[in-house]
Amino acid sequence: MERYLRTVYGSPEIELTRGDVSDFRAAVRGHQGIIQFNVSDWSDATGHFDIWNGSQIRFSEYFARAQSINLWRCL
Repeated sequence: MERYLRTVYGSPEIELTRGDVSDFRAAVRGHQGIIQFNVSDWSDATGHFDIWNGSQIRFSEYFARAQSINLWRCL
């Protein structure tokens, strides 16, 4: 999914590396789009993609577990 998004839409507008949960949330607050949580301690996946409406996740959020977060903004 990440390769597809980077190929079709380019680099994410917001790229964050490991930080405090409140820092992650503050950086993406007010921006809508596709959010990527990169999580390295799972045995069956490397992360999670979801829809971010500027204040909430559509399905599941992993701010506390993510080593990095990317956001491709969508209107």
